[in-house]
Amino acid sequence: MHYANTCPPPRGEMTPKVAGIRHGDPRSQAPGPPLTGLPFPLREAMSVNVVTNLDAKSHNSPDETRRADKTVVDLVTVGDYTIARMTFEPGWTWADCIKPAAGTDSCQLSHVGFCVSGSLEVETNDGGKISISPGSSYSIPPGHNARVVGDQPFQGIEFVSGAEFAEALK
Repeated sequence: MHYANTCPPPRGEMTPKVAGIRHGDPRSQAPGPPLTGLPFPLREAMSVNVVTNLDAKSHNSPDETRRADKTVVDLVTVGDYTIARMTFEPGWTWADCIKPAAGTDSCQLSHVGFCVSGSLEVETNDGGKISISPGSSYSIPPGHNARVVGDQPFQGIEFVSGAEFAEALK
């Protein structure tokens, strides 16, 4: 294991985890020896992404598609990762279109993604606001609401929690 010259090697033991797999899943432990790690809180927060398969799939032929009011979620699984293409039509709001299925006052998922087209405005429960536009990468913590801005559909590619978002649409 190589560490940057500016940081000493961490102490303690840490097993790398495979991102995109739920905690406790036997596949969540990356192959290889345990890493010397950091104090417990940092150790638990860190993960090491280990890709084990060479794979490519098109969202134009998704493994699964879920729909709700003004919402289409296309899912593909490549290797151990599920990636979602989310399309929200003009007039879409989390409160109107997803809240009834989720049963919570705000979205409780974390999102990491990339905006392909359209615009989305997100407001966190504590009052933070961002606007997401084409070409933007984004991260959104749990506890937020969102709405499509303008007359163009929003389309984003989600790398974190796309499968969980789609699960709420069952």
